[in-house]
Amino acid sequence: HLDRWLSYFPPQQLSIIDGELLKSNPVEIMNELQRFLKITPVVDYSKHLRFEPKKGFFCQIIAEGDRSKCLGRSKGRQYPPMEEA
Repeated sequence: HLDRWLSYFPPQQLSIIDGELLKSNPVEIMNELQRFLKITPVVDYSKHLRFEPKKGFFCQIIAEGDRSKCLGRSKGRQYPPMEEA
């Protein structure tokens, strides 16, 4: 797929994000993406996302940092490791 994108856009205009890093460290990845896109004003994602140990992933902070809002019960399940094959 990259070859098709590169036929329309120079490599300097593409940003490839590792989904595992986005899952494990969304604040840093979103900060990097904002720098890449030259977005101003910059959003401080550390004030908007918090790791929820019970869920096992980051959730949105609401109500002045007191509470967080996560996806429903069916989201964030733990899956067994996949076989490489």
